[in-house]
Amino acid sequence: MTTISNVIETKFSFKPPFEGFTQSIVEFFRDGTNQVKYSSGLSFEEYCSTRPDEEYILVSSQELGELMEGYENSLVTAPVEISKERFTHALEVLPPCRWRDYGLGNAFHISERNYGSNVNWYVEKFGKYYTFSNSDKLSDEQVASIISKI
Repeated sequence: MTTISNVIETKFSFKPPFEGFTQSIVEFFRDGTNQVKYSSGLSFEEYCSTRPDEEYILVSSQELGELMEGYENSLVTAPVEISKERFTHALEVLPPCRWRDYGLGNAFHISERNYGSNVNWYVEKFGKYYTFSNSDKLSDEQVASIISKI
């Protein structure tokens, strides 16, 4: 019987390359069997055989965390100039977060996340407008440093 108390390990599968999400969750049981969650009881091997043209990789929770952190870091971008209209739209579409004067320019990020803590920041500096993607956890000093390099 495969009950939660018999689960000894949980792994996550995805199709390479890792693009920020998993395909399924696989539970491994004390009796040596495994089962893909929400698959009507298929083992991982059976699940893969129903998709012969697709490759899946299994990773632990720790490995998944590392993959997710790497993916989130890959979303960080340098500032690029945008139109005033795009800046205004971003300011009005969702409530702005951390909207303030950072010394050399005003900046905010929209509340919607791209992935994890990655958000789109918007900057107005000397009548020009910019956007970049980075963490919502940047310190005020880090935001000011990015703005200073524009």
